[in-house]
Amino acid sequence: MLFGTTGPGNTAFENSTSARMQDFWVAFASNPFSGLVMKGWLPYLPNGTAAQFGQLGEHGEVVQRIGIDALEAPCDYGTTPIRDH
Repeated sequence: MLFGTTGPGNTAFENSTSARMQDFWVAFASNPFSGLVMKGWLPYLPNGTAAQFGQLGEHGEVVQRIGIDALEAPCDYGTTPIRDH
């Protein structure tokens, strides 16, 4: 998606996400300090459980802000710790 080489069968959503990824990539490469902010990508603010992150191409949204819980959810294996036996 980043390099726009995914193929001719892309959906409009995939094309939009790919184009936005490329915009962000070029903005960062052009200006690592403020290029992303100028494109609307808010900086990470580590506020504990209130921390916000940017997410691309999920749940029908090209770009969205998510919290720490949504970021860590794929890693959640439940409340039982994994132990070596």
